[in-house]
Amino acid sequence: MATQMDARDCDGHLERSQCLRRGLKCEYRVVTDTILKAIPVGFQLVDKQQSLSNADAADLLEILKRVPEDEALEGLRLLRTGNDPALISSALRGYDAGLSLAALNRASLPPIQSSLEFELMMRHPVAYPTWQPFQPSKLDLDFLLLPREVVWNESQSGPTETADSFSPYAHRPRGDSSNSTGRVGPRNPSTVYDNRLLSVDISQWTDVPITNELSLAVLQLYLETDHPMMPLIDVDLLLDGLLGKNEFCSRILVSGLFAWACQGYAAFEPEATVVGYSFYEEAKGLWRRSKEARVEDNICTVAAMHYLLMTSVSLGAGAQYVEFLDDLLDMSKRLELFNVGPSHDSRLDLENSANYRKAKSQIAWVLFACLTIYHHLAIIDLFRSLLQHNGTPWQRLSTFESEDSTPDAVYAASVKQLQRTVLFYRYNHPESAYSFFWHSALLYLANAMLTEAKVPGHAPDWQFYLRLCIACYQTLYTGFRLAKGITLSLLSMALEKDAMDIPQTRTIRRDLELLGKHHLIPDQVPVYWVVDLDLALTDPFAAHAENLVQRFQKLHLRETSETNES
Repeated sequence: MATQMDARDCDGHLERSQCLRRGLKCEYRVVTDTILKAIPVGFQLVDKQQSLSNADAADLLEILKRVPEDEALEGLRLLRTGNDPALISSALRGYDAGLSLAALNRASLPPIQSSLEFELMMRHPVAYPTWQPFQPSKLDLDFLLLPREVVWNESQSGPTETADSFSPYAHRPRGDSSNSTGRVGPRNPSTVYDNRLLSVDISQWTDVPITNELSLAVLQLYLETDHPMMPLIDVDLLLDGLLGKNEFCSRILVSGLFAWACQGYAAFEPEATVVGYSFYEEAKGLWRRSKEARVEDNICTVAAMHYLLMTSVSLGAGAQYVEFLDDLLDMSKRLELFNVGPSHDSRLDLENSANYRKAKSQIAWVLFACLTIYHHLAIIDLFRSLLQHNGTPWQRLSTFESEDSTPDAVYAASVKQLQRTVLFYRYNHPESAYSFFWHSALLYLANAMLTEAKVPGHAPDWQFYLRLCIACYQTLYTGFRLAKGITLSLLSMALEKDAMDIPQTRTIRRDLELLGKHHLIPDQVPVYWVVDLDLALTDPFAAHAENLVQRFQKLHLRETSETNES
């Protein structure tokens, strides 16, 4: 760089540049050897994260210059809403989503009136609704296939090293950032869900050293996200109970609730997984002592056991979740929440308070809903064994009038509803990044897409939906450790069915390691947790996540050995 321009480029070498040969003053700025020697070992002149961010921004700028105008405008829109430049660059590079907009628009059209799907929509409009037109851009579709990024605390390069170093568990809010497709958080709600939350002293309910500020943030996220889908305890009863105004709160309920809720909050503060595990251990200890002391059953303990059951599954707690499930069912029966005999005198319930009857009715319905809410999953399981295979004759369902009233048509209609549900929820609701309740839809849809991958000449949209499900699981792994085991199981199935190759699965596994670097507890998957739903019909043991993950690891080891030998 010089004060005058020359036709020939500067060679950049000190004391030998062309400008100096012409007697010109060189203004090329460098760090001298004297300064470099004076810098302490390990000290950085340039912040690595800032350097990478600048490089990503420069890369995005170059891509925006080359892509068509409509894609460039879409990229700028995503950038203005706070998305990571690196993620936008990945989408703009022509990352093939495997689903064209034309195919998506065709899927949005209502079925023909003579089809079984149309008949199902007419007979059961709640289970088979007609969806509103959904027309994202091509770049939006590409972007959905990228796992959402966790926003780390800017003062840290990673998670805390030990649980003790994060005590008491403090809430460290970060700067504002709008919700976006690629980044999750941070979360600073403008209004409190309920003013009673401000008066809760969490130390009265737990020995886990958590601040009131963090407990408020975790509880608020739970009440806004998970509680509407699974309201085990009425909100008013719960909040008044936390303030000591009624009997509808207990230490085990608080521990169980926070053990579950902290996993979702990890999308905003990854260190919350450490907090959640402490609550999980506390809840287990409280339940063990309650069983030994034969403490009287109550509604709060039933709710706590449900939280404990869900948390044990999401943490990959082995066969322990089966024990919790048995305890939950036994206690629910003793409290007559279900399986009530016809000779039961309902007038006996009138002896209890109105609030107790309200709480008992609500938790009974929620437990029932948890067993029956997954309608399309049940339909898919019901008809899975009846599907046509290898040229076997069609089986007609006589209860329907449509010409194509076969198990395959019912199965396809439910799969289509799952496709729309997953795509719509992922695209429109940021809660998809930190709510685990919808993961069963991901599991069943991914299995259905892997089944379609084996059918010659089938529409290629199965690739998009399979990768969409995997990207959603990658994002959920931020808070829920089970998501990694399920993802690796799906990758194992995809490799065996030639739906993906080794380099693709290696990239996803590497991304999982980065997304879950804050998990201080070794990853596990529950024993008996079925992932390969088709294989489970003939070999249930081989269909378990535990075995699928082992097969995935063997496939990668074999590929690595073959590569080294060659």
